[in-house]
Amino acid sequence: MKTLELPKLTLKQLTEKFATIAAEMGDAMLVWDTPSFNRLFPRLIEVEQELKGRSGDQRTELLSLLGHSNISVRLQAASATLAVAPQAARHTLESIAASGDMPFAGEAASRIGNIDSGFFKPT
Repeated sequence: MKTLELPKLTLKQLTEKFATIAAEMGDAMLVWDTPSFNRLFPRLIEVEQELKGRSGDQRTELLSLLGHSNISVRLQAASATLAVAPQAARHTLESIAASGDMPFAGEAASRIGNIDSGFFKPT
């Protein structure tokens, strides 16, 4: 994906792209495919930043993904929406952490810990 194509996409298309990338990241996590995960992560951030940069901070579009069937999509959407919908995002992270579905539960618990300690401040 080229960054130049993102401004041309609709909010729905950006949300779908975010979900696709997040699902692929989850697949990579499950098989410890670090090179694939590392290739996908910047693409996910590019989509998030495109949404954030749109008028009114359109990361709120990702709230629709908090109920997604794929746990990795929920995890990444919750992380991306912490600044715009902290209660809903945190509830999703807590739910994932409580699920025990590793490695996603561990990642969600870690993100909660980083928020609570002040190490991470959503922006």
